[in-house]
Amino acid sequence: MLASLPPGFAARRDVRSRLVRAAKIFPALDHPALVRVIEVRADGPAQGVVTEVAPGLPLLQALPGAVPIGVALGVLGQVAEGLHMLHAAGVVHGAVTPERVLCAPRPDG
Repeated sequence: MLASLPPGFAARRDVRSRLVRAAKIFPALDHPALVRVIEVRADGPAQGVVTEVAPGLPLLQALPGAVPIGVALGVLGQVAEGLHMLHAAGVVHGAVTPERVLCAPRPDG
């Protein structure tokens, strides 16, 4: 899946610089809480990040309404682990919103 940059962003040098840096970092990151990055495109007409197609639903669709505290803490812990890995690699994710948090089905069903 390609997450393309809007045309105005693609022309900015600082954005291109971050893409070039990300191209070196993201492919090496491997964690169950992160969507795997396949390629970072810093040049050409389609600039952006190519990721695997991740199974699951956005957080608010997967867990609508109130959830038990143990479930909430489990999800929060997994998100925190993924962000920790990103930060340790020198990456600041930006907006972490419920729309960007995917809840994948458990391997055991």
